[in-house]
Amino acid sequence: MRKDGIIIAVILFVAGAILISFSPTGIPMAIIGLMCVLLIAGYVFGMFPLLKYTHSFINARKRINRICEIQTNEPWIALSNIEALFLNDDLDRLFDEYRQIVNEKESLVDSFCDIEDIINEDVIALKSWKGLIMQLPSTFTGLGILGTFIGLLLGISSIGFSSVTVAIGSIQTLLEGVRTAFYTSVAGVILSILFNLLYKFVWNRLEKRMYAFFNDFHKYIIPEKSTLIMSERINLQRKIVERLDTLIENHNKEI
Repeated sequence: MRKDGIIIAVILFVAGAILISFSPTGIPMAIIGLMCVLLIAGYVFGMFPLLKYTHSFINARKRINRICEIQTNEPWIALSNIEALFLNDDLDRLFDEYRQIVNEKESLVDSFCDIEDIINEDVIALKSWKGLIMQLPSTFTGLGILGTFIGLLLGISSIGFSSVTVAIGSIQTLLEGVRTAFYTSVAGVILSILFNLLYKFVWNRLEKRMYAFFNDFHKYIIPEKSTLIMSERINLQRKIVERLDTLIENHNKEI
C-alpha cells in the first residue's frame, strides 16, 4: 500500500509540477495552480483512503488463512474473537456490526445477513467520498475551458483599430493571448485523463482485493446465505427421510 501510494503521489506531483513550470504567468498559472490544489485534495481524500482499504482487505485475508492453518473446528468463533480483523477503524467498525448480528442469532441461517450486506462497494464509496471525487476530472476540464475563455476575453478587449500599427499590434497580442489561454485547456484535459486513469486503477484494485476477501470468508468461515439455506433444507429433508424410515421399521416390527 505504501509503495503504491508513493508511486501515485509522485506521478501526480510530477505532472502538476511540469504543467506549472511551462505555464504562462498570470491567469493561466493561477488556474493551473488551483487544479493542482484540487489534485492534491483528490489524492488525500479519495485515492489514499482506497489504498488503505485495499491493504486492510489483504490483512483480513491473511488472518483468515492463519485460522485455516490452525484447522480449528469453529473458524467463525476464532475469527470473531479477533478484535481488529482489518486493522482499519471504518472496516473494523462495520465488521463489529456484522459480528453482533450473527452472534445474536441461534443459528447462522436465522441471521439473514451476509457480510456483503454490511461491507460493500456502496459503503466504501460513501466513506471515501467517491461521488465527489469522481467530479474532479470534469472539474479540471471545466477550469481549463474557463481559463481559455478568460484569456480570449482579455485578448479581445485589448484590440484597437485606431491605426494600422495599433491593429497589427493588437492582433499579435490577441494571438499570443490565445496561445497562452489554450494552455489551460490542455492542462485541464491532461490532469483529467491522468486522475481518472489512476483513480480507476486504485478502485479496481480495491474491488479485486475486496472480492478475494469475500471469497475466502465464504469458503472458510461462513458460506453465503443461499448456500446456508440450501444446506439447511438438505439437512431437514434428510431428517424427514430418516424419521420415515424409522416409522416404517417400527411398523414392520409390530406386524
